[in-house]
Amino acid sequence: MANYVPYHVHTMLSNAVTNIDSVTTYKQYIEKAKACGMTAMAFSEHGNIFEWVHKKDAIEAAGMKYIHAMEAYLTERIPDEGEEKIHDNYHCVLIARNWDGVKELNVLQGKAFNRVDGHYYYAPRITFAELFSTSNNIIITTACVASALCRGTESAKESYLRFLTRHKDRCFLEVQHHNTQKQFEYNRYLANLSRETGLRLIAGTDTHCLNAEHELGRSALQRGKGVFFDDEVGWDLTWKTYDELVEAYRTQDALSEEEYMSAINNTNVMADMIETFELDRSFKFPRIYENGEDLLNNKLFSEETIMSIVNEGFSRDEVIERLRMEVDTFKALDSIDYILLEDYIISYAHAHDMWQGPARGSAASSLALYALGTTEVNPLKYGFYFWRFMDKSKYSMPDIDVDFGQKDRDAIKEWMLAKHLDLPTIKTCEIITFNTIALKGAIRDIGRGLDMPLDEVDAIAKAVHEETVDENKVVTIDDSWRKKYPELFKYVDIVIGTIVSIGSHPSGVVVSDHDIASEFGLCYLKDDPYPVACINMKELDSTGWVKEDLLGLDNVTLINETCKLAGIERLSPKTIDFEDDAVWNSIKEDTSLIFQMNSNYGQRTVDRMLSPEVYNKIKKQIPNMTRLDLLTFINALIRPCGKGVYDDATNGIVSKTGIKEIDDLLGSSMGYAIMQEPQMAFVQEFCGYSFLESDKLRKCVARDSRVLMADGSLKNIEDVEVGEYVCTFDNYTCSSSKVVSKSDNGTKSVVKIKCDSGFNIRCTLDHKVLTQRGYVEAKDLTTRDFVFTPKTIKRHNDGIKSNKKLSNDTLWMLGALIGDGTIFSKECLAFTNSDAKIIEKFKMSVSQIGVKGVPEFSISVADGKTVDKVYGCKIKSSNFKDCVWGLLVRFDLNHKAAEKEIPIQIQRYSSTEKLAHFLAGMFNTDSGYNIGRQTIEYYSISKNLVYQLQAQLLKFGIYSQVGTKSVSGYDYNSYTLAIGDKESLRLFKDNILCYIVGEKYEELNSIVMLNNTGRYFVPDSCKKEFIQYCYDRNLSIRDVSLEKFGIEIKVKNNYNLNIDDAKEMCSAVYMPETYAIVNSDFIMQRVISVCDDGEDNVYDIGVENTHNFIANGIVVHNCVAKKLGTRDQLPIIKEGWEKNAKVKYHLTDEQSDKIINPFLQCILDATRYSFSLVHSLSYSCISYECAYLRYHYPLQYLTSCLNAWNGDDNKTAEAIEYANSRKVKILAPKFRHAKAEYFYDLATNSIYKGTSSIKGLNAGYSDFLYSLKDNSYKTFTDLLYDIQASGMPRDQVETLIKLDYFEEFGTCRELATIFKQFQFFKKGEAKTIAKSKIPDEITMNIIKRNANETEKQFNKLNCHNILNEIEQYIMTMNLGDVDIKTKIANQLEYMGYIGIKTDKSEDRPKIVILEMKVMKQRESVEPWGVIIDAQSIGSGKRSSYTVPYKLYKKCKFNKNDIIKIRDWYKNKRGYFYITDYEFVVM
Repeated sequence: MANYVPYHVHTMLSNAVTNIDSVTTYKQYIEKAKACGMTAMAFSEHGNIFEWVHKKDAIEAAGMKYIHAMEAYLTERIPDEGEEKIHDNYHCVLIARNWDGVKELNVLQGKAFNRVDGHYYYAPRITFAELFSTSNNIIITTACVASALCRGTESAKESYLRFLTRHKDRCFLEVQHHNTQKQFEYNRYLANLSRETGLRLIAGTDTHCLNAEHELGRSALQRGKGVFFDDEVGWDLTWKTYDELVEAYRTQDALSEEEYMSAINNTNVMADMIETFELDRSFKFPRIYENGEDLLNNKLFSEETIMSIVNEGFSRDEVIERLRMEVDTFKALDSIDYILLEDYIISYAHAHDMWQGPARGSAASSLALYALGTTEVNPLKYGFYFWRFMDKSKYSMPDIDVDFGQKDRDAIKEWMLAKHLDLPTIKTCEIITFNTIALKGAIRDIGRGLDMPLDEVDAIAKAVHEETVDENKVVTIDDSWRKKYPELFKYVDIVIGTIVSIGSHPSGVVVSDHDIASEFGLCYLKDDPYPVACINMKELDSTGWVKEDLLGLDNVTLINETCKLAGIERLSPKTIDFEDDAVWNSIKEDTSLIFQMNSNYGQRTVDRMLSPEVYNKIKKQIPNMTRLDLLTFINALIRPCGKGVYDDATNGIVSKTGIKEIDDLLGSSMGYAIMQEPQMAFVQEFCGYSFLESDKLRKCVARDSRVLMADGSLKNIEDVEVGEYVCTFDNYTCSSSKVVSKSDNGTKSVVKIKCDSGFNIRCTLDHKVLTQRGYVEAKDLTTRDFVFTPKTIKRHNDGIKSNKKLSNDTLWMLGALIGDGTIFSKECLAFTNSDAKIIEKFKMSVSQIGVKGVPEFSISVADGKTVDKVYGCKIKSSNFKDCVWGLLVRFDLNHKAAEKEIPIQIQRYSSTEKLAHFLAGMFNTDSGYNIGRQTIEYYSISKNLVYQLQAQLLKFGIYSQVGTKSVSGYDYNSYTLAIGDKESLRLFKDNILCYIVGEKYEELNSIVMLNNTGRYFVPDSCKKEFIQYCYDRNLSIRDVSLEKFGIEIKVKNNYNLNIDDAKEMCSAVYMPETYAIVNSDFIMQRVISVCDDGEDNVYDIGVENTHNFIANGIVVHNCVAKKLGTRDQLPIIKEGWEKNAKVKYHLTDEQSDKIINPFLQCILDATRYSFSLVHSLSYSCISYECAYLRYHYPLQYLTSCLNAWNGDDNKTAEAIEYANSRKVKILAPKFRHAKAEYFYDLATNSIYKGTSSIKGLNAGYSDFLYSLKDNSYKTFTDLLYDIQASGMPRDQVETLIKLDYFEEFGTCRELATIFKQFQFFKKGEAKTIAKSKIPDEITMNIIKRNANETEKQFNKLNCHNILNEIEQYIMTMNLGDVDIKTKIANQLEYMGYIGIKTDKSEDRPKIVILEMKVMKQRESVEPWGVIIDAQSIGSGKRSSYTVPYKLYKKCKFNKNDIIKIRDWYKNKRGYFYITDYEFVVM
């Protein structure tokens, strides 16, 4: 089949150079190219090759040839220094012919980004000379109308054409299909050149958009950002299939057919010129020493090194054996110089008084790195496994992450980049990152682009919020906004994630002895002198490059700086006393300011597990478990991996298997395998094979299960393909996600889960189904469980232009023929119905089918059994009959009744009136109603048809259920689809019933009018939530029911709660879980039974992001478990356990399952996020060091905290609150006392705030003011003269006045008045003043005494005396001070916290409102409460409260207001509710 090669294609990565050039990802283009059957592909981004490794991998994974390319910018020359810069910036496409060409192109791109020598000017450019010097390894096309041949100077055109002609074997003249006059003329010009020079034409598309929607999204985003490309008017920037491209050239009519067909074919010719190449993915450890092995051996096996470890309690042989094993591994992986490189970097840091944290990541498993001083935690002491860091069979690049304080990290990174580590063979660069548009930014940009009112856009953007989904924070917006603004969100969804600029990773530095400029390419950022890799972190990892991860951790700063302030030796795990009882007691008492433990969850866990009751219980079972071991366990327990064992662990329950080897292995983690190393070791030691041999866990769904696709079609699970999109459960909305994996898992035993309303699914026993309890394995389901079934699916755009779809009447006709048509053969083609109006509708639809003339019909009439008459209608006109039959064949509808299906083309229609007409045709024929059940029903003996209809109805929000019954006397079943809830019936009337004709309309409409029930039920958890609501408030259920609903709601019976009642309940009382359920995109159905159902072939698919899909109408987990740096297949692990450990220890089935099943559950829990033992212990060391310093050196530690967290309001507030609790005074900055930074005063147990932390205050002026501390000033005016001499800006002086910095001279109001006078007299330097400008008689008299007077002015002013007299007068005026509310506002604005704390009990209920948020119902958007963050005037403590909206509405407060709490309560979950308050004036 004819095709072409798209090589001139722009993704959103072009945006890094050209502002908003595309909103399409490379993956979307690749999927399109694959679908079009293309064999090769290139991306030619504007001026860059970003992410080219990922592009290559993705293109080749799609079965196509990768072509390395770039659309380069050209300049004739770079002007000499002093010359005017030239902004010519012509375009051309450069294509690498082979690996040497790839490297050559990469180098050219790097040169183009050089901002120092003039290459980069508006865009990255290469010169004509550099282009003309390219080798035969580079293919060149002339690109678009921005080519030098089109818009260049005569000299540029001449030299460029001369070069192209000389190298015609590798140069092409690029024609494009855009139907504009300029392109038309340019194409003709190129065709003439081709004939004259023999240069070949090639068809470039200059594609910027995947499709028309992306083009509109791109345009809207450009308008929103004020971007406009005037030379694009009339261009067709969308992706083209081969046929579309041919048609575009035919329409343009600039070239002959022979010319444009040859140009299109030359894309294939060009692609055939390209040689494929393989990437070197081996580890590229840099070589820095000629004798690295000898040097490392000398360092590690010196007597001093050996004895330093032996003296920690280990035998000499043990130490030497471990070191030799590690060195052997380094040699096998050729990584000896890598280890020496880490030693070299850390030695440099220590020599410059920069100290790292104790350890981070798997590198702490190496005794060699510990011996060299790179890490500070002895792996022998804590039982770390070296293979966690390196193994001779290791398949991924080992990482050595190092924590430094922020300033030290920046200094070391600067040295590595600027000096290349002072190593002659080393090259370094930063690592690229991509800055993208987030949800809130997309809303604002698209809102502007669509010319929406700015206040309206602002309101929508402010509705964006964070939610926690599976313990992960996600940014989202309520679906009600999407429904209200569908056009806005149509484009928002397209542009979210669009790249807008590039940056560099804050921590990563690539270190190599390779030519990185050619092997992966470099670029430069604005205002950053150092090169940046053109491939990102993941690409670097996959191709084996060494990157140094220098991580900034402020707790390392706290430890280092506190030790300096305290004058003690720097703490390390080797020197600190880990058994200091006083420190452990302080940790239990309060975890504030302690690394990793300073959350409510951390505090609660520590308080419980370090309590004498629990700790002694644990010690009794594990005598050698230290408190540091326990803290390490806690560090892992508070992650998602510990969720399943949390309750048992915090109650001191140790899991014992009775097998010594297992209990010893898991002893330090209380018998729970929640950390990575014990899991990995368990697999190796008890399951018979290497951890690296493990595969991925897959649980499975039986074949023929119908998966709901994102476009509303249904596919059997075995037919779903990777890359397709399926419907998913996404935080109670029905969203869509991509399928990223699929597996056929063979034949397994399955069960059948039956649910209410006809929903059922067959799956393996351990497959997880979403219930009100979360995901539950099939075997654990009970009849109290409810599953989630969709009632609507996300509206999608089917991408089919309206004129490409059938007409409304034709679609109705096809729907009607499915119901009452004889359509299995052309000869028998007929339509039968008992309603004459429906027959007339059918005849009219046939007449509108698009055939010339008037059709003739043959109508037969017969007596009916249950109706008066039955009409048969056949099409007599052959041309009309042929057309109808052609449609039936085209849409694969020519089947008998049991085989009928909705055509896949129509299944993919979006929810427009086109689809509604088709469905109306179906319901106009084979539908009915059940007056007793008050349902509208559809009948068929085709199972597939009914379930496809059910899925199509979801597009309109219409929920239905399917029932099955056998047909008496026949061996097949009949299927009934029933719509039975009032909301679905209303939507049916609004969307489909309106297109139904005849008596059927009246029949079905009567059911809509009659039905007033929600029909479905909610789980018992909803009733329990209502009961809990009443219990928290000490209210009776009966009283609340009567007050809120007027009747007593029975919630303590065994009946399920109706969805209507549940909606009413949560609209009146606070029931967030119930509210989420009843206002979601899903209906919950009760589980009826779970029973064995034989064996079947089972499949699973992996779904991106949401990790679930909808099979047979039920939400199920995709159950692909990603494990800890590798992927395990749990059934294989269990099988390995049973073949090895079960046999070895002579275990019964029950004993075996009791051990292995909890272990497997721990692995599943850890799939969300888990800590390694190395990481957990290393961080626990930091936690303890923080606690140690906090206890023994509280002032120094708090001072370090406040200095390190300067600018972080939340952390500063935490430090202030802890200081308040310990009676440490944090004194506001005062003249004569305040330095630039915080500093402590042991004598007064105080810490003075640093003035440099005041927002807007220059640190240099802080030091200047402190230098005046010993000067004697009689007046504030005298001080102002000294301040004026320093040049300190006016606004900074005003800030200090507002903060009472100068309070020794007067109140804020008095000093502000004095300073205003100082400014009035020109900062105390005025020489003359007009009498007309003097504000009052008193000032006039003061000036008269200190100046010469003329008729209109005073001159020779003695400003110093004048201002001092004015100050004396002001101080007699009793101006008072500003109110406390103003002081609070000033403190919050400039210091980030409130420093007012009276310590009076009567002031404790008086709180300052710091933050407030009105909380609204999801669907109705009605407010139900106000969440406030407030601080007590009396205690200084900060807390969160909830105020009922009704109360707030009666007495509204604003941010920074002060209220007094008169009544409140605390519910069982620990939330404070204010039930009465009043305003306070202080």
